[in-house]
Amino acid sequence: DALPILDYIAAERIRQIEVEGYDAEHDSNYYENQLADAAICYLVKPGHRDTNPFYWPWDAQFWKPTPENRTRELSKAGALTAGQIDIELRNEKRNN
Repeated sequence: DALPILDYIAAERIRQIEVEGYDAEHDSNYYENQLADAAICYLVKPGHRDTNPFYWPWDAQFWKPTPENRTRELSKAGALTAGQIDIELRNEKRNN
């Protein structure tokens, strides 16, 4: 059943918005696929990445891996992807 998986991603996206303040207005400052690039970093297995992956799009202080909790990392990746999708949808709407 896919719904519990989506619940993890949705909960992380809500946390990013409500706790971190990474709402649509904040995300509109990102460019060149930054949220998707960050998601990729969390998708890479812990043993296959540097402490600060070379393609991490922001300062090292924002790289917060949780290799002891892989589900959390994958939820972060999903939530970052959802944020990137939101950006793309807003851009499409604005351009149409």
